[in-house]
Amino acid sequence: MSNIDDQIAEISRQIQSLSESTIQHGQSFISSSPKDQGLRPMVVEDKNQFINPKQELTKNQSIVHTVCSGSNDVKIKPSKYDGNTPWMDYLAHFEMCTLVNMWSEHQKGLYLAVSLIGQAQAVLGDLPKEKRQIFSDLVNALEECFAPSSQTELYRVQFKECRQKASETLPGLGQSVRRLSNLAYPTAPLVLRDTLAKEQFIDALVDSEMRLRIKQSRPKGLNQALQLAVELEAYNTAESKTLKSMGHLRQTTSDERTEAPDSPDTLYLWDK
Repeated sequence: MSNIDDQIAEISRQIQSLSESTIQHGQSFISSSPKDQGLRPMVVEDKNQFINPKQELTKNQSIVHTVCSGSNDVKIKPSKYDGNTPWMDYLAHFEMCTLVNMWSEHQKGLYLAVSLIGQAQAVLGDLPKEKRQIFSDLVNALEECFAPSSQTELYRVQFKECRQKASETLPGLGQSVRRLSNLAYPTAPLVLRDTLAKEQFIDALVDSEMRLRIKQSRPKGLNQALQLAVELEAYNTAESKTLKSMGHLRQTTSDERTEAPDSPDTLYLWDK
């Protein structure tokens, strides 16, 4: 009987030991990661993430359209070019538009092609079909037609012979001189072009006294020379108005003196 009781007690101790071991293992299992447990993480399906095939197709089409067109709208539309204005001026304007709109090289070629009219459009038509959309090829073709390197000597002659016209303002003269200096010396450093433009601007002035005063001031560049010229012109205009007003005053005083013999005192002396 006691032997049976001893066996039952031993079995109870084993059960108690096994129970404690199981509880301890379960706690460590809960605190471990799925990787440590040797299990795959469970994927919980979210019904809200279900995508309709038609919606997915529309989304893909939108992505393709965005990649091809870059943007759904054009922020700044470049103006048309017909070949009558300087090509370098238009190219600078077009490049600013490409920066604002963030166009790719392919988009730049397309937009430049559709911006050409008149003589410039004829240049587009003369290009091979495969080059009409390539931006660099378009620029080279337009530059050869409207800004060839052979015209540099012509621009230099125009630059040296530039003189202020009768109705030309000082800012207008400065702009013309600056433009011709850029066309006549396209590869020269900016500082050199500005110095040449300053000297030519001073020589182009009609007023010799203004030329002398500006040279004596020794301006550093075209902008400073132009500013001095505008100030001197304003002073001369104000001085001319002052002299004209003083001349009118002298004339009035002279007229009053001429009428003086007719005064009562003068008549009294004549009567005697």
